[in-house]
Amino acid sequence: MHRSRPIVVLALLVFAALHCFAAGNGMDPERLARIPLRMQEFVDQGKTAGVVTLLMRHGQPALLSATGWQDREAKVPMTAGTIFAIHSMTKPVTSVGVMILVEEGKLALIDPVERFLPEFKGQKVAVNCTPAATGPTCTYAAQQRRDGGARPHY
Repeated sequence: MHRSRPIVVLALLVFAALHCFAAGNGMDPERLARIPLRMQEFVDQGKTAGVVTLLMRHGQPALLSATGWQDREAKVPMTAGTIFAIHSMTKPVTSVGVMILVEEGKLALIDPVERFLPEFKGQKVAVNCTPAATGPTCTYAAQQRRDGGARPHY
C-alpha cells in the first residue's frame, strides 16, 4: 500500500499572512476563516493528502487548523499534532542559519569561505573549460572581491 505524504503549503500561508492584516491591531477573522477552506480545496483536488496550517502574529497563534489525511488509504485524519518527515532541507536550513549570522553581524556574504573553513584556501572557480588532448583547459574567475577588499568590521 502506498502511503500518501502530507504536504504543507507554505507559499500560500505566506501569501495569506501578508494579506490578512486588518486595519486594527488584530487579524481579520473573515480572511483567516478562508485559509482552512482553501487548504481543503487542495485536498479535494488531490494536490495534497493533508495540510496543517499554523499562522503566528506577534508570537501568538492566530490560526491553527488541520485538514485532509495523514494516510489517505487508511483514512487516518490529519491533526495539528501530526509529525512530518521533511526531506532535502539542508540548503534551506543552512541558508537561514547564514542569514541569521549576517543579521547578527558575525558574517558578511562577501567574506571568503576560507575565513571560516581554512581547508578551502586557494580554491578556484572555473568559469570556462574546454576539452583538450592533455585534459581540460579552464579559465578561472578572478579571486578579487567585488568591493575592492573592504569588509565590514564585526
